[in-house]
Amino acid sequence: MRPLSTKSSEMTRVARASRTGCTNDGTHTMSTEEEMEAGRKRNEYFANLGRREPTVPPNKPSGGKMIETAATAEPAPGKRQAPSAKQSGLSTGQENAGGAVGHKTTDDEIAQFMARVVPWPESSDAPGYINLHYTFWNGGEPPIKAPWAGVPTRTVEEFMKALKRVREQKSTRDIYLCLSLQSQTRLNKRGRVVAARSTLNALALKAIWLDIDVKEPPKGYATIDDATNALNDFCKAMDLPPPNALVFSGGGLHVYWINDTPLSPEEWKRYAEGLKAAAIKFGLKCDAGCTTDAARVLRVPGTFNYKKQPRRPVSLERNDD
Repeated sequence: MRPLSTKSSEMTRVARASRTGCTNDGTHTMSTEEEMEAGRKRNEYFANLGRREPTVPPNKPSGGKMIETAATAEPAPGKRQAPSAKQSGLSTGQENAGGAVGHKTTDDEIAQFMARVVPWPESSDAPGYINLHYTFWNGGEPPIKAPWAGVPTRTVEEFMKALKRVREQKSTRDIYLCLSLQSQTRLNKRGRVVAARSTLNALALKAIWLDIDVKEPPKGYATIDDATNALNDFCKAMDLPPPNALVFSGGGLHVYWINDTPLSPEEWKRYAEGLKAAAIKFGLKCDAGCTTDAARVLRVPGTFNYKKQPRRPVSLERNDD
């Protein structure tokens, strides 16, 4: 597997874009003007993310402006890059998608990832919740549609405590995080406060992402190595900086470009649409609709993907500071 390039590059504007692109679940059609606007916004995001000289430490607030992150610089000695399946070990001995063995993710690494990937409330008085969502069932064959539950949290510490509690429950299966700061909670049938999630309730986001599929071709990539190579080729072809977080999801790759400051849903949507348009144009085998969903949940590293049998680990393979 070829390693992801870490060379920072100037972003170029899209001069001309194709009119149509095909996703895994249908055909997406955009006019030339729409494609050009999406490309312009994508380039703006990555240009700001990747080419400016940092004036404060990476990923710290800078007056609302995006600054350079470590993902665009040469990696420090020993920093983990996107590894091949055989380069990283997992003490559980279980395999990830496509035969890959993932890095065993520690709680400290999960906490560091969570601190960066979502916009936490800025103070005790500030609104919003970061939700942990999970599925569960009690013995027997897995149901066709497993029930869901959710825990609203307001700090990384709260999230990690909720994660510990949920992981220890024997009925817990798949565990996710909501990638936007949500404005509301709700009461369940027992009168307990639980997580609520919707696009309309999204207050802010900090990342744009891709969900790349590892499944039987042509719907996905045959192996995790093929998926990572395709991601590398996509970044080069679209002149994008490499992602600064990468998760082996047990069924593919979750790929993140994390901004240093929160974005409003309106700001985020323009950049997300630009990334989606680029993925469609390139022909990347991914869930394109996932990229522009402001209430999207993706898997928490350090958990397991129970949709695959036997279960597969979800591992954090890159999280550049």
